[in-house]
Parts: sequence; structure tokens; C-alpha cells
Amino acid sequence: MKARIEIFSSPGCSQCKRAARQILEMLREISESDVEIREVNVLEDLEYALEVGVYTTPAIAVNGRLVYSGLPKRKELQSRLREALKQEGK
Repeated sequence: MKARIEIFSSPGCSQCKRAARQILEMLREISESDVEIREVNVLEDLEYALEVGVYTTPAIAVNGRLVYSGLPKRKELQSRLREALKQEGK
């Protein structure tokens, strides 16, 4: 089963674009190919964003579970993504 990483963003959010770039780079570095990445516009999918617990952007969820709100430092994000993927059986 593929892990699903969702990046919650809002239009015009430069930090959201930066978060998406960081995630793609990190997945390449850790050789994680069995991952689906989905960008979620909170204005278009507000109900789902609130269901996941997103109250600020950018936010990052793994398999529907919020793992980070805001823009983390690179090492912190990498650590959280690895831990979340490990917990999901990756």
C-alpha cells in the first residue's frame, strides 16, 4: 500500500510551495518511491482540512493524520516524515 502525503496549502502561500519542494527533495534523498503526494487547497477542500485538524498552512499529513503545521526546519520535517512512514508500516 502506498503511503499518502498531503500538503495543505492556500493560494498565494509561498511557504506552502517551499514545503512541497522540501518534501519532494527529502523523499528522493531517503529513496522513498512508494509514496503518493497530494496537494490540498484548503479553500477548495475546507471540510476535509478541518477533519484532519488543519488550522494553518502549510500543513502536512501522512495517510490522513496531521504530522506538522507550519513550515518546519528541514531536519525536523525529515525526521517526522520518516517516523510517520515507519508507523504506517513503510
